Amino acid sequence: MATNTRKVSKNTRVSDLITVEDIQKWEPDVPVIIEAGTGVGKSYFIKNTLYDIAKEEGQKILFLIHRRKCVDQFIMEIEADGKDDVIDIVTYQKFSMHKRCSDFDDEFNPYDYGYIVSDEYHYFTEDASFNDTTDVAYDMIMECPTAVKIFMSATGENIESYMRDYLTDNAQKLGIREGIKPLKYKIPTNWSFINQLYFFYREDAFKRKAEEVICKGTKAIFFIESAKKAYELYKQFEDHAIFCCSDSNKDYAKYMDKEKLSQMLENERFEENLLITTACLDAGVNIKDKDVKEVMIDIRDLGSLIQCMGRRRIGRRKDNGAYSEKIDVYIRARTNQQLGGMVTQIKKDIAPAQFLDFNGEEEFYKEYPRFNANVDKSGIIYTDKKDNCLKVNELMLKKKESDIELYNKMINLSDYGYCSYLADKFERTHKYDKFGNITKWKYEIYEPEYINIMVTLDRYASDKTEFCDKSQKDKLVQELAIRKDRRIVKTAKTINERLLQMGIPYKINEKRTKRKIDGRSKDVRLWTIVRARV
Repeated sequence: MATNTRKVSKNTRVSDLITVEDIQKWEPDVPVIIEAGTGVGKSYFIKNTLYDIAKEEGQKILFLIHRRKCVDQFIMEIEADGKDDVIDIVTYQKFSMHKRCSDFDDEFNPYDYGYIVSDEYHYFTEDASFNDTTDVAYDMIMECPTAVKIFMSATGENIESYMRDYLTDNAQKLGIREGIKPLKYKIPTNWSFINQLYFFYREDAFKRKAEEVICKGTKAIFFIESAKKAYELYKQFEDHAIFCCSDSNKDYAKYMDKEKLSQMLENERFEENLLITTACLDAGVNIKDKDVKEVMIDIRDLGSLIQCMGRRRIGRRKDNGAYSEKIDVYIRARTNQQLGGMVTQIKKDIAPAQFLDFNGEEEFYKEYPRFNANVDKSGIIYTDKKDNCLKVNELMLKKKESDIELYNKMINLSDYGYCSYLADKFERTHKYDKFGNITKWKYEIYEPEYINIMVTLDRYASDKTEFCDKSQKDKLVQELAIRKDRRIVKTAKTINERLLQMGIPYKINEKRTKRKIDGRSKDVRLWTIVRARV
């Protein structure tokens, strides 16, 4: 991959890095990648520098965005600036729909554009974890021989790797010379907008933080992966909150206040204490409200999580590029045992697709004689109606394999691998004294007494450990060190009561059974740790 080698600083913007002369040399055969974090002018570059060149050339720009809310905000900006004569904005989903339903008989035919811009192009792999048609839009873009293709994101590592292999494997199909690699421009992400980084494990952490924010009279943005959980939290604080989810969510979209959300997109601020949203706002949308002091995130996908952090836009000082204000960031952490469980499930999901890729359809049906692509929940294997054969959605497979690699890397870092990995990613690993010695971790566990209990119970539940005799139970009691009225509680009933009060999703299951102890069968009260609803 050819990477631009110009020097960049904390104050470098995309329009500083990419010159008019650069753009004039771009060719449709060579994809252009712009890797840069939030607030460095990726969209500004498209709406101004590229706009001027395209208009002079008599070309049009197709601007693809992966969230409907982002499209709404961008369209308002484009129309206000009078630049909708050159720039068309549409979601990837609608763009790919034309390929599947009308074969370009309608608008957004890629051949009508001189430039196709894929904003937040991590969409192709990140959304592939739940959307089995991201490859349709990707193929439409890459197979268009007439448009310059521009891909922008702060978190595009997975699709960037896939793109390199794609260009090599499909050179003949695309009609390009072999050995072509993307041209990349990079501005390193500046994470100094984070005042304090916290990790949390508590199931009720959002509720407790919401009460705190409302009491202080400040504002916070909550990103919650589950629309159901986001709505349930909203219902507890609806007099102080605004709720947002995907317009396509059949169960919860009806509960959104469309007028308030429209005002939020237009004004880039909200009046309530809390914005409770799913990842539908993970990219593109800007919130420039200085009263928003905290962002709290429960999103598993790392790329989407990073995008969520950037929704609270913070201005920079012109002299040195430093942020003029900072925010506290709270991230829902995963234990190593939880990461291991996720790896196990992903391996199970992708095994058929990997077998099909390696052995072909004939051998596949021998191994999986009852396989039906229409009921395959993973969505990785599909039936190509044109060729009447099974095919693998390579983008989905790439995403799943990358997740396995990432989670294993986290597990191998430390007992708190998830926290360690993200702290390093966000440059929040250590503080040093003048002699170079570590003086303090630059991240903290939110309510640390909770994590020791959570990790201990998570480990024993995963290992299916049994506690039979008194010494084993005493050891568990001391490890947990759960207190009531300053005394460590020792009975299963009292421990379970305290766990429920703390919002910890485990309990001790106690039952009478027989076990051999010292060669003799004895009646015992067996303890096991099980997952519980809280």
